[in-house]
Amino acid sequence: MKPDGTDYFEETFGDFLERHEYDEAEAALFKIVREAYRAGYLAAKGEPLSREEPEK
Repeated sequence: MKPDGTDYFEETFGDFLERHEYDEAEAALFKIVREAYRAGYLAAKGEPLSREEPEK
């Protein structure tokens, strides 16, 4: 396969998704998105959530 071809890209991207670094990045992004949603929720409702989940 050519290094500039779509198949090469898909193969190397798949390899990247299998690495632990991707899992760590995904977990960090999830925390950021969850906290942003929580902040927006609290700002819109003006009240604390009734049941807080423990942080992961």
